Parts: sequence; structure tokens; C-alpha cells
Amino acid sequence: MSLIFRIVLSVLQWYKYAFFIRAILSWFPPIDFLEPVYQILYSITEPLIEKFRRFIPQRGIFDLSFLAAILFLEFARIILIRIFFNLY
Repeated sequence: MSLIFRIVLSVLQWYKYAFFIRAILSWFPPIDFLEPVYQILYSITEPLIEKFRRFIPQRGIFDLSFLAAILFLEFARIILIRIFFNLY
């Protein structure tokens, strides 16, 4: 059980890293050799962001659904840790 728990936490952590890398890459103009990386990050992160965009409208240039997705992942990680260690 502990191994599965660690794997799930690692996947959540790497998923969060993918969001941060996508955010950093969005600040820069497109670069040809990074296009495959951006496409992979987009295909991984966009499904979760899209779910939050339905409820959180974009405010000008700020997309708060991105922040909501990262917070959701962090809360999911915290809840899983509390459930695993019975720390309700």
C-alpha cells in the first residue's frame, strides 16, 4: 500500500511541475525546438484546466483557472496524505 501511495503522490507532484513549466513557457515567444515540449505539456495539463475554465471566467489577460487547477492538485495531495496517515 505504501508503494502505491508514494507513486500516486509522485504523479501528483510531477503533474504540478508540468503546470509550472507550462506557465513559464507561456511567458516567452514560441521557439521552434521547444514546440514538441509545449505540445506535450498542453496535452497533459489542458484537460484539468478546461474543467476549471467552465466555472472561472478569464479576467483580462489573467487565467485564474490555471491557479485553481494547481490549488486543486495541492489540496488533493494533502487530503491523500491525511487519509493515508489517518490525520483527519
